[in-house]
Amino acid sequence: MNNISKVVTRFSRGLDLIGGYFYFALMILVVANVIMRTVFSKPILGTIEFVEIFTAVGIGLTIAYCAVLDEHISVDFVFEYLPQKIKKVISAFVHVLTLGFLGLAGYMVFQYGTSVLISGRVTPTLGVPYYPFLYIIAFGFIMYFLVAVFKVVEVYRKEN
Repeated sequence: MNNISKVVTRFSRGLDLIGGYFYFALMILVVANVIMRTVFSKPILGTIEFVEIFTAVGIGLTIAYCAVLDEHISVDFVFEYLPQKIKKVISAFVHVLTLGFLGLAGYMVFQYGTSVLISGRVTPTLGVPYYPFLYIIAFGFIMYFLVAVFKVVEVYRKEN
């Protein structure tokens, strides 16, 4: 299981890098659009569409590696004062809830991507199909699900 965990971690890191490239492209696009609009009175067509898409894809690709690094926000100031048995019960519940949500989210976004593919839905200005980006986001959720599975296994191995 340790080797699989390493593969998932490395793959998550790779997705994080790709997500970073999406954010970089987004930044360049916004700056170029501002310059084009201000200097030449000619904004870049479809900028808003690409900002929306690149932001969603960036989040989808980087969320799994954020979980690998344990950098998601958690509120645990009350949790720290609870008895150990209650902490374990709450922790188990949160892990099951997290895995359920991530698995369902990945599945539902994938299903939505298929629905969008079948319907032929595209962006209004440039006519770019939405479905490839939805599949990428769904894949990001599935990777986050796999990271969460290994985190749960890691937590329960440490306890036993």
